[in-house]
Amino acid sequence: MDKKDFYVLPDIISLDKWLLFSTNSSALIKVSDIIGKYFLLIKAGVSHNDAIKHLSKDSNKDVKKLLSEVLESKEIFPKSPVFPDFKKEGLEVIWLHVSHTCNANCKYCYASKGKYFYKEDEKDIYMNEDVAKAAVDFLFEFSNGKKKLGIQFFGGEPLMNFNVIRKTVEYANKIAQAKKVKISYGITTNFYLATKEIVDFLNHNDFSVLISIDGDNFIQKFMRPPQSDNSFEFLRKNLKYACFTFKNPRKIFVRSTITSFYPFPYEISKYFYNNTPIRNISISIVSSNDKNLVLDEENKIIYTIQNQRLSDLYVKSLYKNDWFNVINFTSYIKMIYDANGGYKCNMGNASVNIDPKGDVYLCQWLIGNDKFKLGNINSVNKIDFFKGIRNNKYLHEINVIRKPFCKDCWARHLCGGGCMGRAFTYYNNHLHIDNSICWYTKLNIIAAIEIISILQHKKLLNKVVKFSYEKERSNYE
Repeated sequence: MDKKDFYVLPDIISLDKWLLFSTNSSALIKVSDIIGKYFLLIKAGVSHNDAIKHLSKDSNKDVKKLLSEVLESKEIFPKSPVFPDFKKEGLEVIWLHVSHTCNANCKYCYASKGKYFYKEDEKDIYMNEDVAKAAVDFLFEFSNGKKKLGIQFFGGEPLMNFNVIRKTVEYANKIAQAKKVKISYGITTNFYLATKEIVDFLNHNDFSVLISIDGDNFIQKFMRPPQSDNSFEFLRKNLKYACFTFKNPRKIFVRSTITSFYPFPYEISKYFYNNTPIRNISISIVSSNDKNLVLDEENKIIYTIQNQRLSDLYVKSLYKNDWFNVINFTSYIKMIYDANGGYKCNMGNASVNIDPKGDVYLCQWLIGNDKFKLGNINSVNKIDFFKGIRNNKYLHEINVIRKPFCKDCWARHLCGGGCMGRAFTYYNNHLHIDNSICWYTKLNIIAAIEIISILQHKKLLNKVVKFSYEKERSNYE
């Protein structure tokens, strides 16, 4: 047993029990005090035999026999990790960049208001209807017969090109109906431009809506300066209307980015919980070349305390039957519950991004960078396309097992080694590991492990898992 293959912590419910997480299977089990302390000793560098000797001195139980039941279980400790199956080639989701301009001025925007990696004279600002329809044809042709497909509308700010979104959905619906394919839609937006007409359209077509808001009016004006002083009030009204008219208001999500300016995820979440109908939030910490924005060590201490309060809110809201769903926790709860080996990025395997010109890229972080361009929707050959993905050196190199910094980390298969696009955008190195992201990811995984124990005790875990099964990961990433 190697310390890189497990994580152990005291059970928050039972004082004489421990929670043991297996890295390769992502299984989580509750073990006795003796077994928990054995893994603590291994983590501290004590050998297997010495750990057994140490524990046997203070116990009349057969420590070796108790351990064998855990260590020899192939379900808990398989020799190699079990990953989700991506063997069947074929696209499932396309991200349509319908607008490469924006009506906000977010201080940390990685896309530079839609410029991405383009030179100023190269970027096309809006996708036209012909390119959008060709992208839909591309999705259906390159899906290889899959019966569940998705289109994500992205930007810039996609609502600045709403007419093309509407035409695209109408076109895709006709094809999906003829081919008997279920198609879902999503949009990432700041929601400033949402009118009653737009909200009704999104609702009618069962969109998942991810709204970028960093908190109340004070935070929003400072970090995401709008075009007018009353923009936030419009935003609040739009949110309220959407939440109370949507057939499924659980398909509306808020995404908040944490910076050093306001490192308080609980306070932000509490604002939404107490003052808006929003009940889904995804919180991320900023990545930026601006050192004034990133979290320093003091900010991380504050964030850690706040994260614990946030997990308390998550659980207590479930007790009240008014669940405030924090995606940061729910996504890991589902991975651990499934015990399927964890996360593997869909980039290239099942999803691609298409820019306003129809050029195809691995992910939204890498739009405009020729190193990660896969071709154009009007000219790429299907055989060459999938062969290019299979042989893509970047996708091979980012395998978490091949990353020196990640190979000895207990959280490696839930994390997946971090985001290649983010690493290349900020460090010009797709293999770079951001220590802050590592800290943040482990913090959320540990919180998820503790929440699982609490929810199992209260018989509420199935409610969370059922919800997470109903949502596609791509809808809120």
